[in-house]
Amino acid sequence: MTAPEMLMHRAKDERRAGDVAAAEASYAEAASLAEIQELPHLRAHALRHVAELAAEQGAGERALEAAEEAVAIYASDPGTHRLNVANARRVRALAFAALGRNEDSAQDWRAAREIYEALGIGAGVAECDRRLSPA
Repeated sequence: MTAPEMLMHRAKDERRAGDVAAAEASYAEAASLAEIQELPHLRAHALRHVAELAAEQGAGERALEAAEEAVAIYASDPGTHRLNVANARRVRALAFAALGRNEDSAQDWRAAREIYEALGIGAGVAECDRRLSPA
């Protein structure tokens, strides 16, 4: 197991324990180490978690920065699994929502939904539908 993977496991435990700030910091550290070790997909995975946690805390700018980089990493590799693209679009939608950019958020929810549906990921489709339905 790589050092970034160990940090991601720690972050997962911190999140489960309710320490969102520590979890975000651990995921950010994992992303930094993954960049140093030239592990772009692992970096993108960690950045997705940074984005989600930042959005949950209302830190939209920080969330968007992490989400945008994750989307860009996946877009730069034609071999990226579509599920990773959907998950990155999902967290970018959360970041846009945290910033009040509702149309941008809806666009990413629709894109993620399309991929989840194509892959048969019912939970992903359901979440997208919930997020896209008017309150």
